[in-house]
Amino acid sequence: AGPGRGQRGARVRRALIVQGYPAFDAPLVAFAFRRAGYLVDLIEHTWLEPQKFAEYDVVVYDGSFLRAKIEPSRFNTEDYPILRNYLEQGGQLILMRERYDLFAGDEGQKFLASLLGSNTRRKFAELTLQQPNHPWLKHLRGGTPDWLPCKNVSLIRHEQGSSVIGSPGGSALLEAPVGRGRLIYVGWVPSASMPHGRVPGTVDDERRFEEQVQVI
Repeated sequence: AGPGRGQRGARVRRALIVQGYPAFDAPLVAFAFRRAGYLVDLIEHTWLEPQKFAEYDVVVYDGSFLRAKIEPSRFNTEDYPILRNYLEQGGQLILMRERYDLFAGDEGQKFLASLLGSNTRRKFAELTLQQPNHPWLKHLRGGTPDWLPCKNVSLIRHEQGSSVIGSPGGSALLEAPVGRGRLIYVGWVPSASMPHGRVPGTVDDERRFEEQVQVI
């Protein structure tokens, strides 16, 4: 089945969220896409063959497949032409923190480098808003938020693509066009800032969390 149609024949946009373990941000991402009018499917602890990506406008990966003991736990050589075609035809692939591990191995690293280039020389430095006027950050009003550095951050190295939040060595938030589509990397865990019920949250705690949810 391809993308469905809603009232008056309007095309229904579809998003898929594939969850490993732990996938703490998956509920936030699902909420964001539903709020934007997407039909959202979530699958957990199950590998999805990339041939199925064509049914979705956006595919999101959150959580480790190795820790979830899911096989396969990464893309293989036969998957890369399918992935490239999906992106070039307008699909979007969103990788949450550390999900560049889906491209482990020599072939996977070559494929990722073909999308992002390689950046192995620069050292990571303090995170800053590389594009404070970017639409994803406009709610911050151009100021550096006090939740930087992000909790549990893991940067992705790149030479190509547009760094939204990052350092000269890599990005915590990266947007990389691929044909008519794009690859997006979110390298921290916004849900880690969620105020918890056991300890009363402050107004600032709520604001920090809300600002990160708005980025998502």
